[in-house]
Amino acid sequence: KGLKINNDNNDSMTLMTSSDRYSHVFYDAKTNRSERKLDYDSTENIWQFKNVKDVTINDKSVLKAGDYGIGENFGAPLSDPEKPLLTGFYGVYTPDYESTSKISPSGPGTLAAYRSNYHFSPYIEQLYVVGYYKPKLFSRCKYWTRPPTDWYETVTEANIDRFVMPVGAPILWPRSFAPEGYLKCNGASFDTKKYPKLSYAYYDGKLPDLRNWDNSRNKDRPDSEDISFIYIVKAE
Repeated sequence: KGLKINNDNNDSMTLMTSSDRYSHVFYDAKTNRSERKLDYDSTENIWQFKNVKDVTINDKSVLKAGDYGIGENFGAPLSDPEKPLLTGFYGVYTPDYESTSKISPSGPGTLAAYRSNYHFSPYIEQLYVVGYYKPKLFSRCKYWTRPPTDWYETVTEANIDRFVMPVGAPILWPRSFAPEGYLKCNGASFDTKKYPKLSYAYYDGKLPDLRNWDNSRNKDRPDSEDISFIYIVKAE
């Protein structure tokens, strides 16, 4: 049931109803193909644009579900991630990039492009990568007339130790006891299976002995509250 409007070039637009749905269906005579363009679902009380590249209201483009990947499971299709992109979110596969030496691990990711207010000016791209249950975020500058810059990894809670203080590096701590998640550098043995990152630094499973040394007595000074500083290492 509905209304069919024929054009002189044999194209047509059909306004049709089915149950509680209402659709605008366009027929292209050249391709002999019909496509739904606008649907209304009265059950959910929503309008949906289908198979439409752009939608304008008052001569201005409006955002709809599916634009630039918003509202889609897999993001907007992206065959060449190295080309300049419009602002939006894109589903990518990191090996498709020309240079992936800094992007690790390789695999699926999400690319966010942030364009500036001038068409040919440089802009920022951010790449979100799934890194073995710990997300990684990379950023770079993209240009229209020259190659993009290298990727730079953002420091996050998941990788801060790698950039600031690796596991196993002694840290000077101003108390006589170690905080939670740390061990004293007192020469004691530790469980290498429980702390694999620490065992990479100390393969013999033994912490370095960096207790305060009393030169006047020529022996280790016992731990007590009056000790100003101790050395600790992160236990992972």
